Amino acid sequence: MKSEIRKLVLWDSYATTKSSLFNQVAALLSEQQIVQSSKQVIDLWEQREQMGSTMIDHLLATPHAQADSIKQNTMVLVHTRKPISYWDGNEDAQNFIFCCIRQDISKTDADSVTTILRLAISEKAQSAFRHDDKSQIVTILNF
Repeated sequence: MKSEIRKLVLWDSYATTKSSLFNQVAALLSEQQIVQSSKQVIDLWEQREQMGSTMIDHLLATPHAQADSIKQNTMVLVHTRKPISYWDGNEDAQNFIFCCIRQDISKTDADSVTTILRLAISEKAQSAFRHDDKSQIVTILNF
């Protein structure tokens, strides 16, 4: 069975704070009719952030939300023009993979999300993230 994960790319975002990035990504998801409410998905990301770190390493953070109100399993690759200071306590972050997942996600789609996140931490991807190489990152992550 083929994965039904929708993939979006937001490159060179002007967001400078976690809040402004959440708002920008939520607006994109709302425009694409992936979420019913921008506020609801922001609340889900904020709740998840309160539970613990979403930083994978100093190059990548993965905010995520899971709810039935999400209309389609979606991942959004985001790169900001400048790092967002203190994304996770002391850590700055400039690259993000937002995961918006339905409660009833299929095993195929769940495996696809896992595969993409594993690819994101590969040496090849980490090198591309360090060099802000959009085309290479998109290719490596199959976006």
